[in-house]
This record gives sequence, C-alpha cells and structure tokens, in this order.
Amino acid sequence: MFIIPLPNAGGPFAIVQDSRDGPTATPEWHAIRKQLNSIHNVKLVVFDPLASFVHADINADPAAGAFATGMLASLATELNATVIVCHHMAKGSARDGIKTPEQARHAIRGTTAIVDGMRGAFAFWQLDETDGRKICKKLKMNYERNVAYAGAVVKSNGPADRGVRIFIRNKETGLLEYRNRDLLEITTPTAMLLEKMTHTIAARAVEGYPYTSTGMNGVWELRHTFTTEFHTLPKNSVRDLLQQLLNDGKVRKCVSKGSQSAKWLDIPGGPFDRGDGQHMHGSASDRDRYS
Repeated sequence: MFIIPLPNAGGPFAIVQDSRDGPTATPEWHAIRKQLNSIHNVKLVVFDPLASFVHADINADPAAGAFATGMLASLATELNATVIVCHHMAKGSARDGIKTPEQARHAIRGTTAIVDGMRGAFAFWQLDETDGRKICKKLKMNYERNVAYAGAVVKSNGPADRGVRIFIRNKETGLLEYRNRDLLEITTPTAMLLEKMTHTIAARAVEGYPYTSTGMNGVWELRHTFTTEFHTLPKNSVRDLLQQLLNDGKVRKCVSKGSQSAKWLDIPGGPFDRGDGQHMHGSASDRDRYS
C-alpha cells in the first residue's frame, strides 16, 4: 500500500482546474496516471478528499462535476481497478436530521453531477441524539456525541444492498464498526429468525413458489415475503441465516422437474425435496410476482 500525505507532497494540488475553455486536467493529473500505470496490478486508488484535488466549482457547476468524475472513471477503466473518492456532506441544515438513504443522497455536497457520475455512492451520517441514545441503550453502552452513525448505499448502477447499516465508533481506534448483527441478535434472537425462515421456505415450496439462494427468486430479493423482521436486514445477514440452515441440513437445494441444477429451496421431506414439487405461476399469496 502506498500512502501519500499531501503535506509531504508539497501540499494540496489540483488534478482538475478551471480554464477559459472550462474544466481541464492538470499536469499533476497526467503525472499521477503515469505513476499508477507503472505499478503492477493496481487494484484500488483512493483520493481523499475530492475537494483537495479539484480546483473547479464542483459545488455549483455540473460541468466541473461531470468532468472530474469522468476522469476518475477513465482511470478506473485504464487501470482495471476500483477508484474511490471521499467527499463531504453539506454543512448545516442539509445534513441535519437525516433519517433515510434518500435524504443522505441529497445531502452530499455539491452538484448532483458528482453522484450521477459515480457508479456507486455510500453515505455516512451521524445519528441524531434521540436515535443515537436508543441504539446505545440497546447495545448497553453510554451515549456520547460522535459515537453513533448510520450508512447506506445511496446510488448504485448495479444490484446492491440498500439497507441502513449502524456503526459505532471504537473509542480506542476511532474506527466506525458495523453493529447491525449485534442489534439483530438483541431484538430478535438468531434461533427465532432461523425458525421463521425455515417455516416460510417450507410454506412457499408447498404453494409452488420456492425460493432460491440468489437471483430473482432469492431469499433476500424476496425478503418482503418473509415476516417483518427480515424486511430491513442487510443482504449478508439474510444469506448468512440461509447458509446456516443449509449447513445444518434444515433446508436443502433441490432439483425440480425439467431442471438439472439443484437450486430450489425446500425442507427435508417437502415436495421439491421429494421430487414432486410443482411450480405455480402468477402471484404468490397475492403479494409478489414469481418469475
């Protein structure tokens, strides 16, 4: 890993700057590209923060935002690597009282061209005192300012888990640590979630609308067909629960008629496990469309 603190490199420098003809790339940008291309097998490049590298009005000028993000996208393609930029939320009322990922997206500082030009954006925001105290109480810890945060994917060009994640700052390291699983275990014990998931998988198989692990009929993709505890769970949490059921043999992947792949979920002894399950068409339980 190569970390270059800007003070050690002569201070902040621009990779984009304004000119008479609009935003343009700087000689420093071309030098960075050349250096990165000289490193074998680059996988990740991070610019932190974006404002230190763009000396153009990305706060108000969509052309400047689009130009800067276009340059970064080209770099990612050229290197076949991921390029991440850190950017600030707007100060003042725009970031106060954020409750949803949609509000967080609107609070990202600057022109909307910045978010629009990225393939994905993940936003962090500090929980207000009321919500922060509730979270800390559940985790049996004392509430302090700057300790409780939320985060979510607020833009993605592909499939993504858009659920809200809760983070608590580690006092020793300063890192924000993911705590959704701890909160889930407190509010709904894992054993109960596993039992409810098993019951729903079994019922859907009997109805002729079995789940799969992933894809259009995946347990997370159709989480709204489970009980409400599952509706806001992150993708990894839902799939971890399913994997535990598979590991324990309480749920199996089955082959259905006309198929050669074992992908349909059922419980031992269920219709798809026996090999006589029938796929139905139309709406399942009048709530969701089976494809």
